[in-house]
Amino acid sequence: RFEPSSNMGRPSASPENRAFSVCFAHAISKQTGSRLDFVARSGPWSLFSALARMFPAYARTDDGQGFRDGVSEVQFNKELQKNGFQRVRDRRTCATKRSEDPTGAGMYLFSHLKWRDPNDSEDREALLAKFDELVEKFPLIMLACKLDKFLTIVAHFCKEWSISSEQMGNFVEGEGAESDSSELRQRARRLSGLSPSSAQLQQQGAGLQALTGPLFPPSSAVIPPHSFGMVQIPVGA
Repeated sequence: RFEPSSNMGRPSASPENRAFSVCFAHAISKQTGSRLDFVARSGPWSLFSALARMFPAYARTDDGQGFRDGVSEVQFNKELQKNGFQRVRDRRTCATKRSEDPTGAGMYLFSHLKWRDPNDSEDREALLAKFDELVEKFPLIMLACKLDKFLTIVAHFCKEWSISSEQMGNFVEGEGAESDSSELRQRARRLSGLSPSSAQLQQQGAGLQALTGPLFPPSSAVIPPHSFGMVQIPVGA
């Protein structure tokens, strides 16, 4: 829910939007016991980018997209770290800053963390349950994203991050690993290394339009109350 800020100075996320950010991140990712499992904090396949894709009004990007009380990438990551998400520095010899990293992730990642994969039966069951929890706790925000769109975008991010992270090579905190960067640099031409703007998210989402419908509906669009009904999608669909 958008709560206009009484402070007309620097934009700041509302308490509800900060709480939603944490619940959303828990919904689409899962903690693991391995420090070799990691998810991007920045770039096109980060948790924040998934939020901006599904809920553009509630994510403030660099070009001004989103409500004034929406969450910026910096605020989003800070909220996650305050609530148990572990930030680590990638110390591989091939690790680079965000503007040079082919994956757009940069040197700082969330460790002990994996995307939930809708193609995995256990993860899909968890995603369906987490989606229901989000609808119950944040019914107005969740009007912006139907279940099929939610699952499709999570599956897309899970797949693309898996491809990108495999090409990065093994991540070991505090240890170096040589890696041939020629293939990575080719992929860099297709990925942005900066905080996502609405234009970048529009372009990145072109391949999902046919499956999910418009990712950025007009602000005047009216979403019916029943639009987030619980739809059971078969495993492997």
